[in-house]
Amino acid sequence: MSQALRRRGFTLVELLVVIAIIGVLVGLLLPAVQQAREAARRAQCTNNLKQIGSAMHNYHDAHGGFPPGNIVNSHGPTAWVFLLPYLDQLAAYERLNLDQRIGFYFGHPFSEVNRPAMHDLDISTLICPSSPLPRFGTQSCSSCTTYPTSSLLRGTYVLLSGADTHRTTDNDAQRGPVSSGGVFLKDSIIPISKITDGTSKTIMVAEQSDWGRSNSSNQVEIRPLGGSGSWMGQSVVGNANGDGTYPTGGTNNNSARCFNLTTVSYPIGFKQRINGSTTTAGTRPGDCNTPIQSIHAGGANVLLADGAVRFLSDSLDLNALKNLANRDDGNIIGSLD
Repeated sequence: MSQALRRRGFTLVELLVVIAIIGVLVGLLLPAVQQAREAARRAQCTNNLKQIGSAMHNYHDAHGGFPPGNIVNSHGPTAWVFLLPYLDQLAAYERLNLDQRIGFYFGHPFSEVNRPAMHDLDISTLICPSSPLPRFGTQSCSSCTTYPTSSLLRGTYVLLSGADTHRTTDNDAQRGPVSSGGVFLKDSIIPISKITDGTSKTIMVAEQSDWGRSNSSNQVEIRPLGGSGSWMGQSVVGNANGDGTYPTGGTNNNSARCFNLTTVSYPIGFKQRINGSTTTAGTRPGDCNTPIQSIHAGGANVLLADGAVRFLSDSLDLNALKNLANRDDGNIIGSLD
């Protein structure tokens, strides 16, 4: 074959140059791809809250108010349980007996009826897709005959019971201030008519989609979830009604646990746990002041009582956030846009 017809290949130097160029292009494009993916996940997180808002309003239309934060009936259900029929989970809801325990805590066995219904129940609407937090938690029950080790959903959105500035707040509760000034209370259905600050100025639900940090900067769980995940409510026998009211009915509130609820005490994005404090977001199940925080840069998504979703900045003034958590304190915040 003629030298003129022979195909010339890449030299080693040329090949290395091409590989280097490809590497540079990948390095330039990868952050853009990652940002696009995170933008899509954040949009899905927003959509999740919109669906939750729609479910809340459908419940309101059917029952004359938003669902109770929880029912205290020997470790009863949270608002998330009451929303199941409105989140395309009617079959799961109909399997439940709400007169029996929906969770297991300190030796009180999980109902043998409810445990199988809750086991492995997965609802993507209750999970921010960006969250690195465990989606399920395991719970053991040696006295249970069905699913002695069950897998229970751990949602990344929290119900608000108010802020520690509300006139109802009991600041003496052992696990932090407990308020009855928000939308979700024990054994109480709050209608829109009682949200006198305006539904567009009151937060119902907020994100808790990232790890917290311990004093040694280790990641810690700071969602107010016990072993029963999103399904079991707070273990108090009365709503707070001011200092010294003791929601648990005792003198030291040693069992005041706010499962799946939070009373706002800290700014958005607060993730530091102060070891030993009883009023700071901690790792104990049911702490009452777990903060609004997210994996998204710069702030967190919140669901307002009118069904709208807003992304609130980490820099939002804490007093403004507390006013938004209270439904009727008369301190109405301006535009959130």
